[in-house]
Order: sequence, then structure tokens, then C-alpha cells
Amino acid sequence: MSRDYKKEWEKEKETKITRLIKIDKEIYLKFRYKLECENKTLNGYINEQILKYINEKEG
Repeated sequence: MSRDYKKEWEKEKETKITRLIKIDKEIYLKFRYKLECENKTLNGYINEQILKYINEKEG
């Protein structure tokens, strides 16, 4: 049975938001290196920081 990528994409759009950002290449390379050293993903880091920001503002 083959995967239905269109159906998967439609399902993901119900619960996820995609944003395009521009980051200076030199800054990004340093950032990516630090994430790799800490064994973190970009998405995981961004979600962590967003939750931290929300909780700081609410508290």
C-alpha cells in the first residue's frame, strides 16, 4: 500500500503552522552547531522557546 502524501499534508495542516524566516547565514551556522552539540532539533528548540515566552507573559 503506497502512502498518500497529499492526505498526510492535509492532516498535518490541521494541527501545524509553517512559517518562513530569514536568518543570517553565519548566525545560523553557529546556531545549528550549538543545537547539534546539545542534541536538539530546530523545531524542538523553537517550540520550547515559544512555550517559555508564553508562560513568562502569563505568569
